[in-house]
Amino acid sequence: MRANDGSPDSGVCIILVVLAVVVVVLCNVHAVPDEFIIVSEMRRIRGLELNESARYTYDVVPSIVSSKAIAIDYDARTENIYWTDYNSKAILRGKFNSNVSAVVYRGLVTPDGMAIDWIGNYIYYTDSTLAAVGMMSLDGYYGLPLVRSHLSQPRAIALDPSNGMMYWTDWGSPAKIERSCMSGRKRELLVNTSLIYPNGLTLDLPSNVMYWVDAKLDTLERSRLDGSSRKVLVRYSAAPSIHPFSLTLHASYLYWTDWKLKGIVRVSLKSLDTQRIVTTLSSLDRPMGIAVYNAHRKTGTNGCSSNNGGCQQICLAERTGKRCDCSYGTLNTDGKTCNVSDRYVLYSDIDSVRAITFTPHDDREATYAVETTEIPYGVDYAADLDMVFWTEQEAQRIMRAPQRPGSQSVVVLDSHLTKPVSVAYDWMAGNLFFSDMGKESISVCRRDGSFFRDLVITDLGEPTSLAVDPGAGYMYWTDAGTKFNRIERSHMNGENRKVIIPSGVLGAPRGLTLDLTSKKIYWVEQHANKIGVADLDGSNRVTLISNHNLLNQPARLAHYNGYLYVSSERTNNILRCEDDGSNLILFRRTRDIPDGVTVVHPGMQTGSNSCSRNNGGCPQLCLAVPGGRVCACTKNDTTDCLPSVVLVPSTLQVKLAGSATLHCNVLDNGVPITSVAWLHDGVVISKFYKVTGDLELELGAVTHSDSGRYNCVVENEYGSATSGSQEIIVVSEVAYSSPPVSTGDPVVTSSTLKASSGYTESVVNSSDRSGNFVVIICACAGGFVILVILIIVVGIFICRRYRQSRRCTVAVNPTFRVATESDTRQDDLPPPYEEHYTVTCTSTEVFDVVKSTGDFV
Repeated sequence: MRANDGSPDSGVCIILVVLAVVVVVLCNVHAVPDEFIIVSEMRRIRGLELNESARYTYDVVPSIVSSKAIAIDYDARTENIYWTDYNSKAILRGKFNSNVSAVVYRGLVTPDGMAIDWIGNYIYYTDSTLAAVGMMSLDGYYGLPLVRSHLSQPRAIALDPSNGMMYWTDWGSPAKIERSCMSGRKRELLVNTSLIYPNGLTLDLPSNVMYWVDAKLDTLERSRLDGSSRKVLVRYSAAPSIHPFSLTLHASYLYWTDWKLKGIVRVSLKSLDTQRIVTTLSSLDRPMGIAVYNAHRKTGTNGCSSNNGGCQQICLAERTGKRCDCSYGTLNTDGKTCNVSDRYVLYSDIDSVRAITFTPHDDREATYAVETTEIPYGVDYAADLDMVFWTEQEAQRIMRAPQRPGSQSVVVLDSHLTKPVSVAYDWMAGNLFFSDMGKESISVCRRDGSFFRDLVITDLGEPTSLAVDPGAGYMYWTDAGTKFNRIERSHMNGENRKVIIPSGVLGAPRGLTLDLTSKKIYWVEQHANKIGVADLDGSNRVTLISNHNLLNQPARLAHYNGYLYVSSERTNNILRCEDDGSNLILFRRTRDIPDGVTVVHPGMQTGSNSCSRNNGGCPQLCLAVPGGRVCACTKNDTTDCLPSVVLVPSTLQVKLAGSATLHCNVLDNGVPITSVAWLHDGVVISKFYKVTGDLELELGAVTHSDSGRYNCVVENEYGSATSGSQEIIVVSEVAYSSPPVSTGDPVVTSSTLKASSGYTESVVNSSDRSGNFVVIICACAGGFVILVILIIVVGIFICRRYRQSRRCTVAVNPTFRVATESDTRQDDLPPPYEEHYTVTCTSTEVFDVVKSTGDFV
């Protein structure tokens, strides 16, 4: 062993120790502190040290390329960072130093301000386009607009959850600062003078003070939380001017993001000296939201801090306690639980399918919204599945999803489509009908997307809307193209089309709906700004509303309980009127352009038709038609829809000038038969149309030319099927023929069964012993004849005995055998043949039946 005298081994150890120390020091220098500034930089979220030098920045959320982050805040309990996104019109969240972000809620238009309620675990926000202050749970499942009236452009929002209060700025006209309970009640105006663009707002709760910045007046001001003792702290008058946007407080410093300075400004509350923080953030184009990240959770309690205040859905803190409320449904008398209705209006907008109650101007949603990744257009509902269906034109697909929190959307169909626009659910058969303006077609598939089939592909322009009446077997559609501009109907298989409202009297019929109770059809004319009505056959046409100031580019409509609900694209509204056209009102202001609209009510999807049970017996599609149904198959797989025809193969001997009757059984498999033909040696001798069941061919006074093979050929729109052959042999006289030969060891007995064609049948009863009997047919005289007579006598005795004790049924076995050439007798008769039957008696025995050309006496 060497001493520690600077040898190579000790030198290596020293170097490693030094490197380890350097690494530790560097890591400690660059370690992320417990507190730092977070700022949204449009496409990413950055972190910044709180000290004056602010030399280091951190990628909090390094890349949110598709986003445009505005307001920002964090939740120390879940370690999530939340931000409002202008591009996706949503609130998103992500973990520290992660590129993964998740959408919390999409029901916004211009989300400007946001603040986290760290006690009740809610998000509060402002939306300048919706002119609303609202809230939602951190998972986005529940939410409510809290303040909607007398707002113009709400921007910043700050919370005092311990006291159940929220504060916000409004830079509209008039500009103001207000507060209310976190339930939206007890609203107070705090400041409304000498304000133009009050952007940033923050609270110093221990000092009972609020601060704000004005981007137009270039000022920093403060007041008490009730708006009193207002004071201007900083006024910028010299160049360069400023444009403060978002404001936050930490310790004795205020920080704001500035668009003109392209950086962050810090103000000391002790000296009121302003400093521009010189960091790499000074190269920012437009810093937006700002907050201080603190790894230690904020503290405090209120009425909602424990078990959500006992509320089923939403707990709203107030000054003196809390109040439960419902995002979906109405509050029950217990003041805690919610009654969610199964009846509501469903409509599609820019990125979701939303549900609203039947109460005018009610801002609540009736049930969970279905978020979409593309713009939804046509929409319908399946009550038996509790599922929403909608079309997405840009993605060229049809989607579905249940209306439950956290549910995932599923692609129903993403092939065969170009520009799907309208969708209608057939609740009796489980089919989905849809129109495609790109293909100029109307098509159908099963509700799971299987068995796609085009129904109408000719003489269509822009089939914009579609409705079905499965009880009667009809479907209706509008054609808003310049070529046709009409309303049509047909059977649900696309046949028997009829124009019920002709072109020349309509101004771009865009949407339609049916009232199946009163047998009426309603439609909107988008270019003419009209609503019309007629009977289901197009008669008694009446214009209900024309050129009303609220009716501006109507798109779709739905009927329910004496009312029409109409989506208006130009004004972003849902309108309502009585179904006679009276009392048109603004029913609900939507956040974006509404398109598809329908009504959800379980009582509207009742009844049955020929397709309701077991798919009508159809292998693929069952399509209702007046008085019944037809089966249909996809064009790519027609095997299931081919017809079937059964003709038992056999050979019959018929006397010259005698008669014979042949039978084949035709099965349509649910698809109408177009023709059935009898063939004689491949030549058509008779043809029938639309025949099913048993088909007879009677031959009388036969001649030798009638000998040959006979079979049936059946056809439908998908193809044809050919039966097996039955051979007829015309003979001068039917002579004796001994039975065919069989081999084996069972005991054999015979008896006579009379056949209608002049030949006889012999019954062969086999014992349970294994092996085969050998029955030798001999044409010779002598001892062989005696053997044959003995066998016949024994057979008659046994058969009579069994006839007295058993009842038997005979079923044809489709196999048969023709005797070989060596079996042929030395006369003009053909070789004997053997056709097997299955005979089942009241006992457990099963017999073989042999039909033979030989006569037995």
